[in-house]
Amino acid sequence: MSTIDIDHTHRFTDRADYYAAFRPAYPDAVLGCLYRDAGLNPQAVVVDVGSGTGLSSELFLRHGHAVIGVEPNAAMRHAAERALRHYPNFQSIAGKAELIPLADACAGAAVSASAFHWFSAVEARAEFRRILKPQGVAILMGNARSKDASPFMRAYDNVIRTYSEITPAHQNRDERVRAFLASSTGISSRTVEYLELLDLREFLGRTLSYSATPLAGQDGHHDMVRDLERIFTAAAERGRILYHGQVTLQWSRLG
Repeated sequence: MSTIDIDHTHRFTDRADYYAAFRPAYPDAVLGCLYRDAGLNPQAVVVDVGSGTGLSSELFLRHGHAVIGVEPNAAMRHAAERALRHYPNFQSIAGKAELIPLADACAGAAVSASAFHWFSAVEARAEFRRILKPQGVAILMGNARSKDASPFMRAYDNVIRTYSEITPAHQNRDERVRAFLASSTGISSRTVEYLELLDLREFLGRTLSYSATPLAGQDGHHDMVRDLERIFTAAAERGRILYHGQVTLQWSRLG
């Protein structure tokens, strides 16, 4: 493995289609948790910072929230605009976490879903505080695989770690989250587990949506696909594997 550190706003340009087609959606139980435990107002305007292809925005939209998606990568942003065009309460704008092009105190919730690790945390925290209304909530959501949930998931994690490049943005995340969400009222967290059945095409597409895995033509791609097919064949029943996912929620009032 090698370490890579390139302009993160362009990292997903060549993966936008994989991301839109194969990344997991956020289950409704996530929003139930935010209403119940985080005190999210069901009428809150949500600013989704680093909104990508719209997977996180869609969770809030389908429950009636107005959502403003802020995304610096044009390919990802356009994918979201296509996918969410039937939601009249969705607005898509170009921008980044460190310079959000919105008015002060415009949001009841500022959300980052699987994007926080790409932010410059100090600048992004200041922007989240600026756009949040008094008592507005800052929410970090991570949608990831449950690495130890089954022998298959452990084997999958081993393949991912073997072939993925190391990205500095993923390092020291816990410490950065604590600093980002630091609040006089404390930081809260919850985990929501879910299951999916994936066929081989979906499984390979999911893996190729990750920013650090090798795409076709890159070093390690052929060997990675071979190993993915091997563990899939060993674990599949009726042509599908059981994928264990988990959404990690962390939030505070940034006071």
